[in-house]
Formats: sequence, C-alpha cells, structure tokens
Amino acid sequence: MGLLFLAFVLLVTLSVGMTFWGIEAQKQDAVIINLAGRQRMLVQQMTRLAGDLSTGEFEQTSIGLRDAIRTFEDTLVAFERGGPAPYSPGETINVSASSSMAIQTQLVLVRNTWEDYLTALDLLTSTEQDALDFATALQQVEAIAPLLITEADNAVHLYEVTATQKVNRLRTVQIGFFVSALILLALGAWLTRKAMLEPLGALRQAAERIGTGDIETPVQVEGLQETEVLSQTLESMRDQLKVSQERSEAWTKTLEDRVNQRTRELEALYEVSRDISSRLDVQEVLGSVTEKAQELLEAESATLCMLDGSARFLSVGAHSGPSDAVVEHQMKSNSPLALQVLSGDSATACEHGECGGFCQVLAPTFRNSQLAAPLRVGNRVIGALCVGSSEADAFSEEARLLLTKLANSAAIALENARLYAQAERVAALEERHRIAADMHDGLGQTLSYLGLSVDKISDSVENDQDSDAISRLEKTRQIIDQATEDVRNAITTLIEEPPSPRSLQKRLDALANDFTKRNGSKFQYSSEIEQPLRLENDTTEQILRVVGEAMLNAHQHSDGSSIDICLVQHNGDYVVTIEDNGNGFDPTITPNDGRQHFGLQIMQARAKRLGGKLNVNSIPGEGTQVVLKWPSDSPIKIGGA
Repeated sequence: MGLLFLAFVLLVTLSVGMTFWGIEAQKQDAVIINLAGRQRMLVQQMTRLAGDLSTGEFEQTSIGLRDAIRTFEDTLVAFERGGPAPYSPGETINVSASSSMAIQTQLVLVRNTWEDYLTALDLLTSTEQDALDFATALQQVEAIAPLLITEADNAVHLYEVTATQKVNRLRTVQIGFFVSALILLALGAWLTRKAMLEPLGALRQAAERIGTGDIETPVQVEGLQETEVLSQTLESMRDQLKVSQERSEAWTKTLEDRVNQRTRELEALYEVSRDISSRLDVQEVLGSVTEKAQELLEAESATLCMLDGSARFLSVGAHSGPSDAVVEHQMKSNSPLALQVLSGDSATACEHGECGGFCQVLAPTFRNSQLAAPLRVGNRVIGALCVGSSEADAFSEEARLLLTKLANSAAIALENARLYAQAERVAALEERHRIAADMHDGLGQTLSYLGLSVDKISDSVENDQDSDAISRLEKTRQIIDQATEDVRNAITTLIEEPPSPRSLQKRLDALANDFTKRNGSKFQYSSEIEQPLRLENDTTEQILRVVGEAMLNAHQHSDGSSIDICLVQHNGDYVVTIEDNGNGFDPTITPNDGRQHFGLQIMQARAKRLGGKLNVNSIPGEGTQVVLKWPSDSPIKIGGA
C-alpha cells in the first residue's frame, strides 16, 4: 500500500510538471509564432518604405527602412541560432533555436531570399532617385518581396505545426498519466479490498456474531498490521465477554433468587401498609403494626413504643409475641442506645455481643438479635418499632431495610389516625359552638321574649286589664308554637341535608316581615343589589342569625320608631346595616344587671366565620347602627328560589 501511494504521488507530480512545462512551451511557441508573423509585416513595411524613397522625404524613410532591416535581421538570427530578439520598443525576448530540421531548412530558404532582398534594397538605396536604375532596382525589390513573404509564411506554418505537435504530445502524455492513474486507483481499490475491506468485513461479521451472543467462535482475521491488531483486540474482548457471561449467569441466578424474595417482601409490605393505613383508630393501628412486623420479619417479638408528651420516655404502645417478652412498660428516651435509634434515618441492627439490645423493655432472652427503626413524620420522631429474636444473627440486611419501610408506613398510619381523631374532636367542638350559637339566637331569644311577655301579662292582670292579658297570652301561645317549630327545624337540619337556599334578599325580606308580625315593630328592608345572592346554607344562616339578633336587640332596647335593614355592596364586600333611631347606648359600658351577655360575642364570632367583621356604632340618645361586612367572594350555591 505504501509503494502504491508513492507511485500515485509520483504520477501526480509528473503530471503537474508536464502540465507546467507544456504551458511554458506554449507561451514560447506563441511568442515565436508572433515574431515569425511579424517578419511578414516587416517585409511588407520595408517594401512600402522602399517605394516611398522616391518621395521628397528620403532621409526619414531611410531611417525607418534601416530600423525595419535591423529588426528583421536580429529576429532571423535569433530564429537561426537562438538568443535575444527584439519584441517591443526597448524590449527583447530570448528565443530558443528550433531543433526541427524542417524549420532549420526553411530558415535557410528565408535567409537566402532575405539576402537577395537585402541586396536589392542596398542597390535601391545607393541609386539616385532620378536615375534610370532606381526604377529597375525598385522593381527588383518588389519582385523579391512576395517570395520573401511566402518563405516567411512557410516558416510561420512550420512553427505552428511544431507547436501543435507539442500540444498533441502533451495531450498524449496527459492521457497516459490519466490511464496510469486509473490503473493505480484500480490496483489500490483491489489492494484496499484485499488488505482492508475484506478483513474489516470479517471483523464486522465477528462483531455481529458476538453481538448476537455467539462468543464461542474465535476471531481470526489476517490483513494489514492494524487489522491484525484489531482482530487480536476483538478476540481478547470475546474472551473477556465469555468470562463475563459466565459470571453474569451466576450472578443472574443469584439476583433472580434475591429479586423473587424481594418481590415477596414488597408484596407483603404493601399488604401490611394497606391494612394499617385503612385503620383510623390509633390502638388498632398500633396492634396491627406489631403483628405485621413480627409476621413479616419472622421475629419472635415485636414492640412499638411511643414518645410521651415530654419526649423523655418511650412507653410500650403495643406488643406482639410471648407475654413474658415485655418486662418493662417504659424506658428513658435519652439513653445512648435509644438516642442512636431515634436520631437515625433507618433501622439499626444490634447483636447481643455488641450492645446488649436497644429495647430495654424486652427480656434479655429476646435481645440476642434486634432491629429497631424510628417512627418519623417529617422531621418529627414519634416513637420506635423494634423486633427481637433469641437467635444470634437472625436478621439480614434486607430485613433491616424492610423494617425501615414498615416503620415509615406505620408512622404515616399513626399520624393519619391521630389527625383523624383530632379532626373528629375539632368537628365536634365546632358543632357544639354552632349549636350553642343557634340556641342563643333561636331558643334563647324566644325564651327571653317569653319572659318579657309573662312580665307584661302579670302587670295586666294586676291592673285588671284582662283583655290585654288575654291578647298577650294568645300572642305568647303563637311564640311558643313558633319556638316549637324552630326546634323541630333545628333537629331536622342536624339530621337531614338542608334544602337549596333561597336568595339572601328574599330571606332578609321574610325575616323583616316575620319580626313585624311577631313583635309589632315596623321593620323596613331594602336592597341595592339586584342580582339574587344564593349563598351556601351555612353562610346564609350565619348572616340571618346576626341580623336577627341585631333586630331583636333594637326591638327590645331601642324604643325607636323605625328599624331599617339595608343590603348593599361596597368596595368588593357585602354589607348589611341594621339601624334604629332609638335611645342608643355606650358600647364601652357593660350592663350591670347581674346577667351574662353573650349576644355581641356570638355575633362577632359568626362574622369571623364569614371571613368578615361586625361593627356596632351607637351614641346615647342618637340611635344604634350595627354593620355586618363580609367579602363578596363567599361561596355561592346555584339553585333555589
């Protein structure tokens, strides 16, 4: 391959050299042909100047004739012998003598004819212009000139033929170079195929065999040194792959066994996690976790300890295993072993000979092998889960990881159960608060009104106003019936889902009309909001309770002639104003009647539940204004009247 490449480089070098030589030769031939053609023009010029000698400008014509003769002679000498030849005024060019015998012979003919022509010119220039021999000499010059031109043309033709032959020879050489290059390329392609492509193809087939899993067939490829090195490398790789495959098969079998075992453990862990997560009672979760931990890790004992409120002690929350396994029901959480477990992120293993066990509540018999994992909820530790065995080295690394996952699931389940219990307590407390507020706004107000009615009836009886007493008794009977109906409605609301609400405007209007009928006072309701407001039942109920309490207070304490209720929307908030023109009072002074007053406190709590606020503006003698304001993005319930 190296020799082939060297031959190709040499061939290209020769081809380029021949091309440059041909170009230079063509330039030289072009100059020579140009000079030879100029000889014809010089002959014509000299003949014309010879004819001009008969004119009056003899001296000037003679100078031009001598210059033409000198140029022709110097050029002819350069053609014959080689050397400098005049090319342009003040410039000469070197001309090589032709090696062609035909050209040299033709130059001899040109020389002979030129000598005759030059003799005729000398005779002409030496003869007086008015002499009879002048015309004869001129005729002789004119007679020889065509012969000289013909010989000069023949020389030009021979030069052209010689130049054409050079070009043809150069073309032939170039064709030869081209054919040689094709031969070298073909030879190179053949050698490349034999020395590189075929071995590479064999290597590719060997690689494909290895890729398809055939690592038994050896790789033996001959070729260039690089190919043989690649073949040896591929063979070495095949040997290594064969060894690796044997190791991989052994590992695969081991891994398959471990994966199967791991899958069984994960399935069991999933079932355990699903079981304990489905329980919402804390004690049930504790018992389920210990049972599943003992079962899943094949331990003799499983104990779950919870941190107390002070985080100083770990108390046994649940235990699964022999009853005599637990010898203590509490241990300190700041002991080195306990801190090691509680501060870790995963389960910690302990053998009897190393640390004597983490869980000090267990009997020493069950501490020979122990695993303990912290119960973590975020960054907070709530306890620890521990399994023990009387056998040494009873738990593997997989068991440690499994207990970690089980402890994490147990911590989440315990936290869910705790949050569920807390949510139940909060819901019960909120329901108690709501029932208390409803009793105050409903039954409490009714009983207060009935008390006032009884007092007025007593006054009427004492004053012998029987008709007035009877009228008030009838009205009291109506109030009692209404109270009974309110209690039934409240019970129904607690048991059943309330119906779709009517608009807030209609509910406020109905409330004002009902108060007017029941209390005789004149309640005026107005609304500047045309679009019906259908809010959630609880939202509407809170608003009505606040407005009802304010209306009742105005009726009982203001002694005003009018009570106005107005619903507006202002700066993105809904506003209900209850205003009277009665006595007014000082909001900063607490009534000194020996009774507890919860009305304003409950009204403010209801406003807060709405996400709003309640303002009471009153001046003694100028009436009272109660303003309830809540955001207009309160939940809206579509439907209802």
